[in-house]
Parts: sequence; structure tokens; C-alpha cells
Amino acid sequence: MVITEEVDNGPPRSGDEEELKLSAVKLADLLKEVTRVVDVTKGTLQLQMLIFLNEHGPQTADQISKELGKRRKAVTDALRKLKLKEVVKEFQNTNDRGETSMVYGLTDNGKEYVSSLKGIFSQRGASSITTSRETGFRLIELIEEIPLLFNTYDAIIAIGLSGNRGVTAKKLATLFGLSAQRAITYLDLFTDAKGATLFKKKVALPNEQNDEIKYVLSDNGMRTLKLLPTYTSLQTSYTFKILMRLTGSIHPRQVYVRTALILAIGSVLTIAERMIAPQVPAVTIAWIIFLAALAGLLFVDRVSVSARK
Repeated sequence: MVITEEVDNGPPRSGDEEELKLSAVKLADLLKEVTRVVDVTKGTLQLQMLIFLNEHGPQTADQISKELGKRRKAVTDALRKLKLKEVVKEFQNTNDRGETSMVYGLTDNGKEYVSSLKGIFSQRGASSITTSRETGFRLIELIEEIPLLFNTYDAIIAIGLSGNRGVTAKKLATLFGLSAQRAITYLDLFTDAKGATLFKKKVALPNEQNDEIKYVLSDNGMRTLKLLPTYTSLQTSYTFKILMRLTGSIHPRQVYVRTALILAIGSVLTIAERMIAPQVPAVTIAWIIFLAALAGLLFVDRVSVSARK
């Protein structure tokens, strides 16, 4: 394998290090705050609607659909989900002509959520927050970038945890929930960008069997990785490292999901064995050993964390 050349301007100056750290922390805070209510990896409509209702007050579904330029069905589906999250409420409103209509407005929780978002977004230089079509800063333009930020954050974590091996575009695409080509487009934004390089391509030689493109972290990407809370909390976890290899995962989210699946399957098989062949409890014994080993690893991790404190 050979690694493509990358222009490096040397170690960052102290001011650059502070800016890098600030950017990493802001990114982590942004992702954490946004996902507290809205899963923007599946679209930004819910977030746009919350900001719109905060600006304009209670609105009908038709008004929201018209102003945001979205299909009414998509709007009503989003409103239903936001009501379940208790950030939007539905009530009847009567206008000056005595006409009654069903409108949607923010709950106190919804207003608090939007307020906290404004504080985070304003750290990126926004003087005002709006979804309107006026000239100047528009929040809608910013929040449409959030899926890219999520995928970039996930890529840094996944590639960093893989070490020097790198991660293929195909695996990263599966993590993102995108096509391989779309994933490459996202990654290349931070591979070729001068001054914002986070990744490098690890390209196989023509005579090698595996000719898939892999991504590794650049020097700047490694510095950013070490500032992210997720990485710093997992890099010393024996349990996580073993489960990562056991489940064939490249990201903590995959580790948790696949581990939960293993636990569910193991429990079902143990119950089935006790019902069918209780006299030869091979599966039960193996399952108890597995759980005991997992508990032991968790205990070692806990002791290690306590010792570091």
C-alpha cells in the first residue's frame, strides 16, 4: 500500500492549536445538542420547522408547508413526531373572523431547545438566526450542512479507531447510510481541501488484490481526533476494543447495536436449550462463560478509569 502525498505546513502554532481545539469542541457540542431532539441524519425538516415556529408563532400545517416549500405529507409526519417528543403542541385557534383552524406551536421544551441551538449556531459567526428568504444569514443554509458534519465526525472516530489500517469507503458508506459514491464525495471535501485536510487516501498498488480505496487520518485529522470526547473515553477501554473486533464494527454505534443483537440471540438460544435439551446444557455453559468474561472486562475498565482519576 502507498499513501498519497499530502502537503503539511508543519506543526500548528499555539494559536492554531487553540482554534483546532475550539472547533472540535464546538462540533461535539453541536452534534450532541442537535441530536437531543432531532435526528438530522434522516433530514433537516424537523429542525427547520422548529426554527420557523419559533420565529412566526403558531401556524397551520398548510402554512408551514407553503413557507418552507415542503410537501404537506412530509410536514404532517414531522409534526406528529415532534408532538411525540413534546416540543410541539397542537391546538385550535380562532381568528378575528371567527374561523377556527388547527395550529401548531412550540411547547416550553421546544422554545428552550431552539434557544440553546441559537447559542451554538451563533458561535459560527451568525449575527441572526432565521429561516426566512431574506438576504443575509439564513439558518436553513447552515442546518443543511449538519448531516455532513455528522458524517465527518463519525468518519474521524471510525478511521481513528482503526489505527493505521484505514477504513474503506464502502464501510464508511454503510456507517453513513449512503451510497459509496456519495460517501466518497463527503470524505473528499476534507481530503483535498487546502487548510482543512482531515483524511488521506490509502491507495492499493495495481498488482494488489484489494484495490479498494481506504481512508486514513491526516496529521490534522489525528490532532482533531484526540480532542473528541468519544475517542478519549474509548481509546483505553479493553471491553470496547474486544467488542469492536468481535462484532466487526468500525464505530461505537455499530458496536452497541451488534453487541445488543449478540446478547439477544445468546439469551434466546439459552432459553431454547433449557426447554429442548436441559440435560446437556452446552450452550448455557458457554453463554455463562461469555457473560462472565464480559463482566470481568467491564470491571477491569472500571478499575482502570478509577486509577487514572
